[in-house]
Amino acid sequence: MRLWHKDLIDVLPKNQLVSQWRELLAYKRFYR
Repeated sequence: MRLWHKDLIDVLPKNQLVSQWRELLAYKRFYR
């Protein structure tokens, strides 16, 4: 069931990209 508002659809991809960047930066810090 997907009851997303258009606002959420616009916001979610940006949040996912930000979270992925944070994870990548965290991995780079850990694996130096």
